[in-house]
Amino acid sequence: MSYPHKSGCQKRKERVEREEKFLKSQKGQSTLTAFKFCAKEKPTQVTQNIETKNQILSNDSENKKNILINDNNVTNCLTKNLIYPVLTDSIEKNPAVEESDTVVVDYSGKPECLPEVNDNIICTEKQSNSQSLTNTYNYHYDIGTLTTNILQTQLIENIIRQGHQKMPTSFPRDRLNEPFPLSLLSKTLPNSEKVKRDWLVWSHIKNAFYCFPCRLFKISTLNCSYLSSPDGYSKDKIWRKLYERLPSHENNKDHIQCFVKWREVKTRIKNDSSIDKLVCKQIAHEAQKWRDILTRVLDTILFLGERGLALRGESHIVGEPNNGNFLGILELISHYDPILRQRLEEVKKSQQLHQRLQVHYLSAEIQNEFISLCADHVMSVILIERSSAKYYTIIVDATPDSAHVEQTTFILRYLHFDAKEKIYDIKERFLAFVDCNKKTGEAIADLIRETLKKYNILLTDCRGQGYDNGSNMKGEYNGAQSHILKDNPYAIYSPCAAHSLNLCGVDSAECCSLHGLSNTRWSARIDAVKPFLNNLPGLQNALEDVKQLNLTAESRRDIEVLFVINERNVVLQARNSTIDVEVINLESLIADLQLIRNNWNTILQEYSVIAGINNRFVVIKKLNDIFSFLWQFVAWSEERIQDTAANFVKKYDTDVSQELITEMIHLKHIYKENFTTNCSPYELLNEITSKNLDTLFPNVCVALRIFCTLPVSVASAERSFSVLARIKNFHRSCSSQSRVSGLGTLCLESGLARQLDFKEIIDCFASAKARKANL
Repeated sequence: MSYPHKSGCQKRKERVEREEKFLKSQKGQSTLTAFKFCAKEKPTQVTQNIETKNQILSNDSENKKNILINDNNVTNCLTKNLIYPVLTDSIEKNPAVEESDTVVVDYSGKPECLPEVNDNIICTEKQSNSQSLTNTYNYHYDIGTLTTNILQTQLIENIIRQGHQKMPTSFPRDRLNEPFPLSLLSKTLPNSEKVKRDWLVWSHIKNAFYCFPCRLFKISTLNCSYLSSPDGYSKDKIWRKLYERLPSHENNKDHIQCFVKWREVKTRIKNDSSIDKLVCKQIAHEAQKWRDILTRVLDTILFLGERGLALRGESHIVGEPNNGNFLGILELISHYDPILRQRLEEVKKSQQLHQRLQVHYLSAEIQNEFISLCADHVMSVILIERSSAKYYTIIVDATPDSAHVEQTTFILRYLHFDAKEKIYDIKERFLAFVDCNKKTGEAIADLIRETLKKYNILLTDCRGQGYDNGSNMKGEYNGAQSHILKDNPYAIYSPCAAHSLNLCGVDSAECCSLHGLSNTRWSARIDAVKPFLNNLPGLQNALEDVKQLNLTAESRRDIEVLFVINERNVVLQARNSTIDVEVINLESLIADLQLIRNNWNTILQEYSVIAGINNRFVVIKKLNDIFSFLWQFVAWSEERIQDTAANFVKKYDTDVSQELITEMIHLKHIYKENFTTNCSPYELLNEITSKNLDTLFPNVCVALRIFCTLPVSVASAERSFSVLARIKNFHRSCSSQSRVSGLGTLCLESGLARQLDFKEIIDCFASAKARKANL
């Protein structure tokens, strides 16, 4: 029977009809190409999967496909980073997949750099008859997904590393409805032996045959065979013509060259000796070398930064004695570190020859970048802690530095919850040094708002303000605290207890008629001598009385109380001090001073410390009375507790509810059996939390957290000034503001700086220094 040849017009018309029919059949259906999997017939799997995965399948009205993939272990290698972007660009969007196909993914034999996934990847696809089928896939590459003729070397190696799908056991019929002759899959020799055509592969997506090596390595598109074209030799053609085309193709010179290249690349991959692999190993080795060098540089900067020591010296030359602490410590480490020694020798040689190295990472600019990166990472930890705590107090103080720049320090006080220990810890964290050349209350309030906004800290969460006793800070009408109160009425001002106590001593000293000597005006010294001469007889008599006095043990203890004033001051400056501790210490101090005054009236007749304490700590006592019901309720009646708690709810209506009153009554009933007697508010909060009663008394815990957040003193701000004096002394008076603030963060928060992840910081540094765009 002769073959009915068709004209070109008929063939084009039939092709258009087939394409239209195919598009209609695929309209509204999801395809498998979007998931980069390939089809393979396995009809026996359908029934089993439907029975075992019945809970996963759904019969929605929408035409969707859901893939559940468990990809927990991903090996970090070159294929993970490179293969997927390239393959995605080469995959066609609407491949033909028959509805009856069951697609199986077999993960056996996959390379180590591919993701580890579950053996069964479940895919559900809505069919036209609303029946959901479960399909499994084999993660081998389908050559039909490639759409370009010329491929990149890396893509070719990745495809060969994955391997192609196995040949199916049956094939679709051709356009003449004739079956595919399976004998074409092998070549028969004259001695009747058969040689498998392993270069011949089948694409489930295109339903076509391909020559695997020619499709990968074919460069010229002239006289290109169907087997090496992007469309392949599909079922739309005639299968029996392959009897002539296959022998002709495999004996072609180009096919032989491509086949040899394919085997060579496959051998290199098997032996792990491909060119790209060797290059990647070299790059990885070089990257590790620089990571080791940067780790040592970073560790040295942190060592100097947390101690407030200078990094640079008069010289930047390696090997010179006056090149500063940074280079000096690196030189010391290099005596025992061959990696650093080799690098410093290279830098030293280039400096002697006046040759510029591409990079050496020892300059002052690199130091500033590392200081900024480390400070940013420490600051991110502080801001995360503050955000989880919600409530905070802002502590602000200012002092001039060595360059006569007014440095304003910002401290955050908040409660940090330790999930492991289940306790709250009072934290006073350094935020920043900010240059402020204006000293009015309104200007300082604006600076506070700008700084909080810079770090994305909500002013509405502020529950307290801590400043010194300067009029521009504490002023009732024009002070900084009054302007902040207008924005947030819950941000209560708490005067610094240490400053108040010191001012009481200053006031009492001013009452004395003795004066100090002037260091600048010699004429003023007569004013200092006159009071001493006028009171000399009284002073002499008082000293004689002390000398001849036979003190008892009790009287000696009374005199030693004078030293307790300094001890009280130290207690009030502690970071974890609370207002109740302040009130208790002040009351005890007043009692001790009153006793001393009664016993030593001759000497202390003009003593006014007691009056000063009573006057200056009125605000603290009122503030303590607002919260005192939270820990003094044990001795109170229920009516008094209810009245005081109701007033507190009115004042903090956005933080606690009316349930606080009921919670306080319940807490009174169970207090003696479950809590320590006479515990402080801070201890009570931790006991409630450690006993897992915080869900029973949530409003009580909120009220206690607000109270513990209120500041007692600005001692932490004063400590930051001590650090400022070291990191910006007269030798380093030209340091930039960012460097000063960064070094202050590393020094004041050295505990957090020691926990930094060097790898993460180096990665951030490398990404900022990268000069090439990501592919």
